[in-house]
Amino acid sequence: MKRIICSALIVHFLAFPLVTAAPTLAQDQMSHGKITVEYGASTFTDVSAMLKRRMVLEELQEFLSPLRLPKDLKILAKDCGAPTLPYVPGAPITICYDLINQIMAQSKRIYPEDTSSQYLIVTGATIEAVLHQTARAIFDVLQVPIWGREGDAADRLAALMMMQFGEDLEKVTIYGTTTLFKSLASSESTWTGSDFADRASPEAQRYYNYLCIAVAGDPAIFGGAVANGTIPKFRAADCKHEYEQIVTAFDLRIMPYVDPDQLVKVRATQWLDWPRNN
Repeated sequence: MKRIICSALIVHFLAFPLVTAAPTLAQDQMSHGKITVEYGASTFTDVSAMLKRRMVLEELQEFLSPLRLPKDLKILAKDCGAPTLPYVPGAPITICYDLINQIMAQSKRIYPEDTSSQYLIVTGATIEAVLHQTARAIFDVLQVPIWGREGDAADRLAALMMMQFGEDLEKVTIYGTTTLFKSLASSESTWTGSDFADRASPEAQRYYNYLCIAVAGDPAIFGGAVANGTIPKFRAADCKHEYEQIVTAFDLRIMPYVDPDQLVKVRATQWLDWPRNN
């Protein structure tokens, strides 16, 4: 079976090494829901074919298996008529073909002649999109309290997950995500006061949020973003604190719902194979 980078991300999300002190919920006393996946029909035939060929949802299902959620969880890929749909409590996690199509198109605009760089953007940004939506569902099912914008909280959890699966892959995911957000931010029209009333943070803000967590999570790899001034010093000074806040929340609210025996099986598998020409 082809192993995709998204799968590796889920493995290391569940195997998060910084939170081993979290209490473990008694697995023999806890019933848990099933995780199912479905590919809906799509007008974006190239996008849906790519996701099916790489078995993206099946891999996500497999690597979420150590989670012992108290409710059933369905992951659905479908046409949305928009890049994203608001998460509805109890409803499926929706991965919009529309968004993946936009990511692929934007990667070609950023690097029209560089297919290797296009691949990195599509890989990293697709992983971010899947993890962002998954984080929203986890917040709902586990009743994780959210202060502030839910979208920002989902971004922070997704960014944290990206930092737990090795140097090479964290480079791909953070690079792909931040490159996409930076490009989208530069193409946006001039902001007005009413624009900031939106429930979602602008792409430029999301760019810095992801980069800040990357710098705190792996300064040896991403510290150059501080040294060269990409992240202003006043923000960089607080990145470590932001990172530690997310670690603490993950420790307290999510790790107790991980089956340690199933986690061992998942961690023992090699998942790193998303071919560039497939």
